Amino acid sequence: MTENTSEPLPSTQPPVEPVAVPAPPPLRPWGFWATMGFGLTLCVAEIIFGIILLAALFLLSPSNPGQNTSFLEFTYQAKNNGYYLSISGIFAGATASLLIFLFAWLRQSMPVREYLGLAGFSFREFKVGLIGLLVLIIIEHLVTWLAGPLEGDDFAATMLKTAEVPVLIYIAMVVAAPISEELFFRSFILQGIRYSVFGAWLAVGFTAAAWAVIHTQYHPIIMVTIFLGGLFFGFMRVRTGSVILVIILHALWNLISLVETIIGLRLST
Repeated sequence: MTENTSEPLPSTQPPVEPVAVPAPPPLRPWGFWATMGFGLTLCVAEIIFGIILLAALFLLSPSNPGQNTSFLEFTYQAKNNGYYLSISGIFAGATASLLIFLFAWLRQSMPVREYLGLAGFSFREFKVGLIGLLVLIIIEHLVTWLAGPLEGDDFAATMLKTAEVPVLIYIAMVVAAPISEELFFRSFILQGIRYSVFGAWLAVGFTAAAWAVIHTQYHPIIMVTIFLGGLFFGFMRVRTGSVILVIILHALWNLISLVETIIGLRLST
C-alpha cells in the first residue's frame, strides 16, 4: 500500500471574511437633564415625606393635640429640637437612599454598583483620605477662629441640648446623613454631570456648591468650609472611584464635630 503524498487541491471557495462583532455600548449613567430631573424629583419627594413625618410627630406628641400649639408653631419648634431633627434626618436619609438606588437601577444599561461607585479602596487611598480630612479640619478651625464667634455655629450644641434620645443624633449625623448625602451628591448627581459635556471637575465643583447650600442652618463662613469639604470629597470620589471611602470620611468628620461639641459643652458648664 503506497502512501498518498499528493498535495491537496486549492479550494475554489472565496475566503470567508471574519464577521465584525460590534463593541458593546459604553456604560453610561443618566444624562445631564435626566439626572437633574431625578434630583428635583427626589427633593420634592423629601419635602412631601418631611411634611407627612412632621404631621405624624405632631399628632403623636404628648403635648399635642388638645393644647394651644398649632402645627405651624410645632414645625418651627421642631427646627430647633434635636429629637425631632434626628428622627426626620434618619427618615429622610433612608428614603433618599432608597430613591437613589431606584433611580440608578432604572438605568439598566449600567450596573448599580458601578453607577454609584460601590467599590472598595486601598489602604493607601484611605491614608490619603485621612490626611486630607485632617487638613480640612485644621482649615475649618483656623477659619472659625479668625472669624470669631459666629451665629449658627451652635447648631450641633442646640441639637445635643434638646435631644431626648442622644443616640438618635449619632445615627442621624454619623450614619444617615453621610450615606444619603454622598450617594446623592457624590454618586448620582456627580455621575450625571461627569459624563456630560461639563466633565468631572465641573461636576465636583457643582456638587460641592450644592452640598454647601443645603446646610443653611450654619453661618455663611461655615458653609465655605463645607464647600471646601465637598471639593475634597468629590476629588476623592473621582480619583478612587469609591463612594464608600467618601462616606467613611464624611462620617468621621461629623463624628469629630459632635465629639468636639460635647467636650465644649462639658467645659462650659
